[in-house]
Amino acid sequence: ITGGTLDFQAGSSYALNGGLVLEGGNLLLNAGSPFVLPPSTHLQSGLLGGGDAKHVNTGIVFLWSGGTIAGGGLAVLSGGRMEMIPGGAKVLETGIANAGVIAWRGSDVAGPGSFTNLAGGVFEISGSGTLYPSLANAGRLVMDGANENASLRGAFTNTGTVEVTAGTLH
Repeated sequence: ITGGTLDFQAGSSYALNGGLVLEGGNLLLNAGSPFVLPPSTHLQSGLLGGGDAKHVNTGIVFLWSGGTIAGGGLAVLSGGRMEMIPGGAKVLETGIANAGVIAWRGSDVAGPGSFTNLAGGVFEISGSGTLYPSLANAGRLVMDGANENASLRGAFTNTGTVEVTAGTLH
């Protein structure tokens, strides 16, 4: 989706088997059921929104290099992976619950949203940047970025494990 808006409303059916790239447009998910992100989903810019929950299932890798995630929350399920990679501006306006792996490779993430790293989930940090949304960790938070500086500026609560093996975590 490179421009305009694709809005799935109640009663819509869709199959996105060949991957999904958002680079400037808006994908609004309002069909009334969870939306499973297809393989090779990449949010480069634009909006991934709407009221439906979004799921990153086992074996799926969701790349986020820019754009906004809003509306119904996003769940990275066990065996799923979300990569936050350098690129454009990233804004989180909803909650992300992680039972799989979130890999933050650097750059800033803005917005009033939240990350919840569930027991069994892994939140990997290996790049420099600032995370403004809140982060609640009940799993493993790992900083492993030699010569990298990562800052958690939102509220941070920890009932899990925090490991800093390289770099600096503020």
